[in-house]
Amino acid sequence: MAKKTRDASRNLGEALASLPAPTTMPMALPPVHMTDGLRFKEIVAHSELQPQFCSVFQEHLIYLFYGGVFYRRFHQPSRRATELPVAFLFDPGVLQFVERYFPSDTGALRSMEERNYPEEAVGFRQRFSVPGGGDYTVPAKLIYYVFRTNDRYLFGNATAECRKLPSPFPELFRFISRDLSGIGVDQRQRRLEAQSKESIPLRNLVWVGYPDVFDREFALLLENIKPSVPDYYSYRVIPSMPPSEAAAILQTRAHDIVERYTKIPGRAA
Repeated sequence: MAKKTRDASRNLGEALASLPAPTTMPMALPPVHMTDGLRFKEIVAHSELQPQFCSVFQEHLIYLFYGGVFYRRFHQPSRRATELPVAFLFDPGVLQFVERYFPSDTGALRSMEERNYPEEAVGFRQRFSVPGGGDYTVPAKLIYYVFRTNDRYLFGNATAECRKLPSPFPELFRFISRDLSGIGVDQRQRRLEAQSKESIPLRNLVWVGYPDVFDREFALLLENIKPSVPDYYSYRVIPSMPPSEAAAILQTRAHDIVERYTKIPGRAA
């Protein structure tokens, strides 16, 4: 009985560490940082991402999503290009800077915790925390046990086998399987969030997506990080364009880059 109580008190990181490394590990995916045009200039000037104060954890952090452009800032149309999204997609090597992972967007989890629904969100800071430890295989191992493959992860389709794993995996499966669209929860419900307390250099960029009015800033970025030359996508700014609409375009474009990491011959997706 005592052992069962200890198992139930584990957080996700401890439960994951207790599981064996998969024989076939999914490939590590590129992490993505989303910002806006206003901060784009500042980031280019410093040639790195720098931690910003986070009200959820009361500390300075850099937020990344694992494997794609999943963040949606807001839906209200805007005529300000500085409010439009910019996406930085990094080589998986930057996962060495990650302090911890969460299996869902922590901003949304905080909102759910405050309304006490769903119940799995309560105490998420401790329950669902997974230490990064500079090990790029940590998110890949988590993907394996919750989704099995990167393809299933990117679609948001958890494996039922997750329910048979040590707590809190069954609670995580229950949370991921819920339809929370009625309370405004989007795809980030099923996306890994990575947090870094260290600055992340732009020389590790693989791809950048940005509004075309910031071509000059992008040119300066290339000058600052040469000889590195990341792929890029410059989207046309349309008057009164909703930032969420632009982010959806960036998600599609970034997915083409992410797929290169899931379709390498002879390697697990």
